[in-house]
Amino acid sequence: MAEATDAPEDPADAVLARAGVAAALADPEAADPRLLDTVYRVEHDVPVEPAARVRVTETFTLRSLLRRPRRAVLHLSGPVTVRSCWNIGVDGYDAGTQDARRGLFSFSADYVGFGDSSRPEDGSSVTPLDQVGPLAAVLDRLLAIRDVTVGIDLVVESVGGAVATQLAADTARVRSVVLSTIMYSGMSDAARSILLSPEYRAFLEGFEDGYLVTDGDYYSQFTGASPPEVGAWFAETQPGHYPTGFFLCMYEGLPYFDPSVARAPALVLPGPGDFVPVPGDAEALARDYGKDGAELAFVETGGHTPRFEAPETAASYWRHVYDFIDV
Repeated sequence: MAEATDAPEDPADAVLARAGVAAALADPEAADPRLLDTVYRVEHDVPVEPAARVRVTETFTLRSLLRRPRRAVLHLSGPVTVRSCWNIGVDGYDAGTQDARRGLFSFSADYVGFGDSSRPEDGSSVTPLDQVGPLAAVLDRLLAIRDVTVGIDLVVESVGGAVATQLAADTARVRSVVLSTIMYSGMSDAARSILLSPEYRAFLEGFEDGYLVTDGDYYSQFTGASPPEVGAWFAETQPGHYPTGFFLCMYEGLPYFDPSVARAPALVLPGPGDFVPVPGDAEALARDYGKDGAELAFVETGGHTPRFEAPETAASYWRHVYDFIDV
């Protein structure tokens, strides 16, 4: 699986060698189906300019390796979560496992300034659109090491949508985009009164290094509609230091990104109960996306974060996603 160049060693090679799966890869029809569905997870550090790195988690199965043409999905998240938030350790909520068992290579990445990626000295200067260049380099690397020739599907949330719409200008890199939990044209009065208030700006600017510090209780605002075990998982795994620039850039005005540059097809997938954007925001994004607009569907019973809300809501979210990207 590694490139025949001077590229860094591919961690998946060692995992597969230890698993002893050469026979199954050579003759998959004779292989035990359980072996084909075994999930493997490895980590990559992708070098990006200027002098930085992006940490990427990859989840795959032998079905991912055997599928032709090969397919891959990259997940990007919001301003106060790291890449692991896609691979929730609760049955039915692990995106990587679900993707991989469908025969997709599944990737999730930490933005520069987040998690295990490089951390700039001043987090207040780090914005969503700063991530476009580094993540374009990540896509190039992932396309190459997994021999994906049809582009990577981007399934993203929140500010990840701003990044994804810009990456989607290049259809050699990006096959399609799914945008959820996203705010485009404006915030609701309730959200604006908090997230764009002078008091909240002062709070953000009070972090000397420009990194917002979160604790476990912070995530209860996002997981109120989730099963308790999902809420507990977020509280345990997502606290950390997050660039305040991801929030401060919104004080400069909305929208803060231009979806019209995109060329890959897209699905806008909100929950009808999302209280953060202004009414009609999803329709506006679908209208303004690319040259001809994006498809628009609503996650039945969904709120702000349908992917990790009640089991039936999460299942509806994934049905919409796979009906769009895996056809």
